[in-house]
Amino acid sequence: MPDLYAVLGVSRDADDRTIKKAYMELARTHHPDKGGDAEKFKEEDEMFKTKTEKRNAYESALYSYKGAAEKIPEAKEFIEKELDWVASSDATAEEYQKRMDVLMEKVKTMTAAAEPAQSAEPATTPSVDEVD
Repeated sequence: MPDLYAVLGVSRDADDRTIKKAYMELARTHHPDKGGDAEKFKEEDEMFKTKTEKRNAYESALYSYKGAAEKIPEAKEFIEKELDWVASSDATAEEYQKRMDVLMEKVKTMTAAAEPAQSAEPATTPSVDEVD
């Protein structure tokens, strides 16, 4: 997949507003209703939507786990590090998906490690009437 930033003609440190503006201009230029190339328009549109959807999904997942991570130092550190990465990232949709897969695995592992071991039956103390 081509580099979104190169296709849009913006720098990698461009803010979301600049990226969206460049995308909208490019979409108007290549839109089939405006005499543009339908295939090129479709490719650029899909590239932009896929990347923004994956980024938004990953960032949302990080924020949703952030509260629970407060109780687990390792998880809190991981979430904060990933949120910093998202804020400064120019990753591809595929990179966001890989990181999402890692996040889900880490959450599962950390959650299991944080849960106290539970016995099959709760310990009970016999009542006075039950003692012979």
